[in-house]
Amino acid sequence: MSQQRGEWLASASRDGGDRRFDGRSDHSTNDGSFTGHSQVQTGPVLSLVKAIEGEVIPRLMLARRAEPAPAPVPRDLTARPVSSDDVTEFTRLLLRGSPDVISRFVEAMRAEGVTLQTIYLELVTPAARLLGAYWDADKCDFVAVTVGLGRLQKVLRDLGGDFRSENGQEDRGLDRRAILSAAPGEQHLLGPIMVAEFFRRAGWIVLGGPLWTSQDHLALVSANWIDMFGLSVTNADCLEATAAAIPSIRRASRNPGVQILLGGRIFVENPDLAIRLGANGTASDGNQAALLANDLVSRVSVR
Repeated sequence: MSQQRGEWLASASRDGGDRRFDGRSDHSTNDGSFTGHSQVQTGPVLSLVKAIEGEVIPRLMLARRAEPAPAPVPRDLTARPVSSDDVTEFTRLLLRGSPDVISRFVEAMRAEGVTLQTIYLELVTPAARLLGAYWDADKCDFVAVTVGLGRLQKVLRDLGGDFRSENGQEDRGLDRRAILSAAPGEQHLLGPIMVAEFFRRAGWIVLGGPLWTSQDHLALVSANWIDMFGLSVTNADCLEATAAAIPSIRRASRNPGVQILLGGRIFVENPDLAIRLGANGTASDGNQAALLANDLVSRVSVR
């Protein structure tokens, strides 16, 4: 164990980060967030659970396109890998630790040479999955999962600037614009937020946001030249609305060649579904989504 890891463990102990996870959250956390037991089991709760289990944070754009996607960027082989123990501990801290302890955990990993891209794809993504698994196994309640997701969003906000400039990849001057959102009827936010960071790092301008309505986005795509429109689908019940939204986007678009990407666990299990619904394709994760979008837009531009 490195010196940085030892220092983090010591600080976690001082801040209460060493408390054993007991699966429930009948207490207030160190940052003042309330995590009391909740008996709510329907409506928004089920939608949230499906979103957590299905979005796998940066994996908004999942499955495969009909044509091969660009090759993935090789990971830094000099850095230590992110282990399953890291994911478990990070998830425990999301549920029970303070924001400072969570931040120090991530910074300790960075000090050991783990890149932010690896942290996004191999720590944050599996942690979101694990939150969903804990809920599914009744190891934590709705409020605890909500608090954990909120802390995960804070991690993304805190790291966003460094992530976009990592490896000198920010601001490439592409002048390409994207909208990334949940599909009609979906309620999750983390997937589009994560993928937006990959697009910004690749030099894209990301307009709108996951909190905007479908009508807001149609107005935006009508008033602006949008190169790529991404929709996240985690609930099979939303597929019909998604299929209807795609031609609406194309009709409203100021850009007649707008590219549309779909993503979500549904498209992992059904790789050709995105094409059948009328989209231009999908990719394996947030990084691949940005690469694929660049490829698709470049092909349209040279026609």
